Amino acid sequence: MDYQVIVMKCCGAFGTDFPAAVEQLAAKVREQISHGWEPLGGVAVGETGGLKTPHLFQAMIKRR
Repeated sequence: MDYQVIVMKCCGAFGTDFPAAVEQLAAKVREQISHGWEPLGGVAVGETGGLKTPHLFQAMIKRR
């Protein structure tokens, strides 16, 4: 089984933009599903970096 995590930064040019980040994450997840990947669990939200930039994370698996 293969494993990957899709990461989407929630910031745009004018600050935090969760709706846009959700749409971008959904598009990447749909693309990976079309290549045989399956979402594992739900979307996680976390902060990274010294500026505590919010990110969305989606774990994906691909069965062999």
